[in-house]
Amino acid sequence: MKKLAEHGLLTHVGNGAYVITEEGEAYLDEEYDAEEGVYIDGENSISEPSPTAESETNDV
Repeated sequence: MKKLAEHGLLTHVGNGAYVITEEGEAYLDEEYDAEEGVYIDGENSISEPSPTAESETNDV
C-alpha cells in the first residue's frame, strides 16, 4: 500500500486505511502511467504529469 501511495495511486488517511486517488482510478482504467506519473489519452499518447503523483507521499 505504501508503494502505491508513493506513486500517487492511494492516499493514506491513518490507522492503516487508504483511499484511492483520481490517478489510482485512472490507472485502473488504463488511462494513467504510474511509472512515468502521466495521463495517457485515448490514442495512447502521454499528457503532462500530474503534480499530485509526485507531491503526495504519506509516510507513517
